[in-house]
Amino acid sequence: KPEDTKKYVPRLNLVSKSIPTIDAGHSETVTFTIKNTGGYTAENIVVTPEFGDGNAPLTLEDTSATRIIKKISSGSSANISFKLTANSDAAEKSYPIKLNYNFANTYGDPFTYAETVYVKVVNKNTPSTIVVDKVVTNPAVVTPGQKFKASFTIKNKGSLQARDVKYSLDGFTENGFSIVGGSNNK
Repeated sequence: KPEDTKKYVPRLNLVSKSIPTIDAGHSETVTFTIKNTGGYTAENIVVTPEFGDGNAPLTLEDTSATRIIKKISSGSSANISFKLTANSDAAEKSYPIKLNYNFANTYGDPFTYAETVYVKVVNKNTPSTIVVDKVVTNPAVVTPGQKFKASFTIKNKGSLQARDVKYSLDGFTENGFSIVGGSNNK
């Protein structure tokens, strides 16, 4: 009767579960060390990250999500790295990443294992806040009943980019200002 080689199971685990940090809106290369704590060599190791339900604000910047390690002998370690980008509007918290391992022992018997690591996103960004920064009239001094041109400079006081900005001028009355040419919104 042939020997059951499936009992020769390599044990793959992360060495350090320290939580890497990424600033929102930036990219970082995060490295994980995988150690074979079992008594048998692991071969053809394929590590694939899984980002939860797909709502995590982390994006893998690499062309391939999988990392392949040819072999990790008993008691040895290997590093894998991923370049991750955190969305600029990501909530500040730790996000799980499931690392799925597919590997074989030296006899070719397949095994799977998974463990979860966390990546912390730090967000110091402030939301875009649009304010009127400057008003210029031509002529500079306006008398009652006189027509004039007004231009407004708007400014984003936040650190995040403002997109599709629309503004409008409201509150005109019959005995106040009225728009003669142009539009009250853009």
